[in-house]
Amino acid sequence: GERVTIPYTLGGRGGGREVGIFAPDGRRPEGLETIPIFDGADHLAPRLGTAGLDPGRYRVAMTAADGSVLADAPLWIQAADAQPEIETTAPVYAPGDPIDVRWRDGRGNKPDWIGVFDAADPSRYDYLGFVYAGARPEGSLTLTRADIGKLDPGRYEVALMLDDGYSVIAADGFEVR
Repeated sequence: GERVTIPYTLGGRGGGREVGIFAPDGRRPEGLETIPIFDGADHLAPRLGTAGLDPGRYRVAMTAADGSVLADAPLWIQAADAQPEIETTAPVYAPGDPIDVRWRDGRGNKPDWIGVFDAADPSRYDYLGFVYAGARPEGSLTLTRADIGKLDPGRYEVALMLDDGYSVIAADGFEVR
């Protein structure tokens, strides 16, 4: 139900262009209005509502008169009560194995990151390795030796961290043996 601001820059004139929220495959979700763009000074940051859109992945896009996409960017709609989650795809790994992780309902900030921590160490500053989440509120990735080194047998935690800081927004435990 929140509004989405879509800033853009555009030179030239010409009717038929529009800015809107589209499904990942380019279809316009039913009932959603777009904003027509006539020249580079028109609606430089239009706001569109998301009421009625189901949670999931969309994209904001500017289209030409012929329907072709001139520019686009991903957009995720989350349920109002969504809570961030992260998990490893297995509870136990062998030393040196890559760790498969998936998360959802994160914040999607550009510098959100996924870190691995020794479960016995309460300090979030002492991470064993990390990767950025790629400005995605949901996704999956594999943490390799290059990312986290070789984990010795023990208990560990993988955590989704907020905005290049040390705030944990979701965590899951796993074991290496």
